[in-house]
Amino acid sequence: MRNDFWSLLENAEVKYYFCGHAHQFNYSQITHNGKTIYQVVSGGGGGRLQRERNENKDAPTYQVVRKVLKVENGYALVKVNEDQLEINWISK
Repeated sequence: MRNDFWSLLENAEVKYYFCGHAHQFNYSQITHNGKTIYQVVSGGGGGRLQRERNENKDAPTYQVVRKVLKVENGYALVKVNEDQLEINWISK
């Protein structure tokens, strides 16, 4: 189902998507069929933190590169203007 979701984002030409639930900050680059999507998991605001896990298994046709992993409490600060998106992790 995750690969189907990534495919929908690809077809809609989405560049970034944000999600939560995992109790960590995880910024990854996902490349498939010559297209790149950036996945931002921002869930370090509270609760028990989760260590690194292999959430990218069963994605053989996708190249997933983790750019940043933070296992600490904090939040993502996102700044957007007309042609640029900037993400900064702010630790508590």
